[in-house]
Amino acid sequence: LLGTLNQTKVNYTGASRGNYRDETITYSRFGVNYSMFIQQAVKQIYPHFGWTVQTDYRDALGGDASKQWLLSTNLYLPGLHRTHSFVVGAAWQRRDSSGTYSFGNSFPGPRGYSAINHINMNRIALNYHFPLCYPDWGVGNIVYFKRIRPNVFYDFSSIENRFIVNS
Repeated sequence: LLGTLNQTKVNYTGASRGNYRDETITYSRFGVNYSMFIQQAVKQIYPHFGWTVQTDYRDALGGDASKQWLLSTNLYLPGLHRTHSFVVGAAWQRRDSSGTYSFGNSFPGPRGYSAINHINMNRIALNYHFPLCYPDWGVGNIVYFKRIRPNVFYDFSSIENRFIVNS
């Protein structure tokens, strides 16, 4: 359980400096992280069953109407073999479209794409992890290889963004 009161100083530079004035944003942040796993063997990459839930809510205080809410979860299931793991992940992030201030992005976006921060974002991730081999060797006390494992995955994300045009 997390609850904090934060203050961020925003200093605009470059082309934005002439359009916006520097400001201080005070906001509250509330979050809950919870995880539950069953015990796993050394050779298992992930447990046969488990789940995680994370929620994070930010709300600007004062005249700023900025809000952002993230909900993210993972479900860990057994794979086809006792050392294989199937992980299903889902995430949802929503923020207001007031345009006064946007909080930093906490969304776990799809692999291979740069970080995005839009009004409404959704993600579903399917992962299958399995060990390829256990070399169990190192090089000069610098690098150690315990396990080599591939990960087959599928990511699906959708975003929604609304642009408000003043006429």
